[in-house]
Amino acid sequence: MKAHIHRTGAHWTITAELHDVSKTPALMVRIKAVRGETGDLIVPALYDDNYNALMPGEERTLHIELENADTRGGRPYIVLYGFNLSNGAHQQKWRAS
Repeated sequence: MKAHIHRTGAHWTITAELHDVSKTPALMVRIKAVRGETGDLIVPALYDDNYNALMPGEERTLHIELENADTRGGRPYIVLYGFNLSNGAHQQKWRAS
């Protein structure tokens, strides 16, 4: 996954590019925006899609929109959950760049 973040005033936009590089489907793939310091879920957040299934080689781009006040002054992180993730984990965490 690649994550890109852009802040304009009091608004954050996060773009996450997902790619299943394995030979098995990645199932129930869920992306969440969390506070980097605590790992707490940032709410409210608007997602254009969630709970995805990606077939081998498939790519998908997801977008998240947040208000700065909801981050409580921290920079958002992205957490990816799912089954059959490429590294065998059920959870991965990225700091958006």
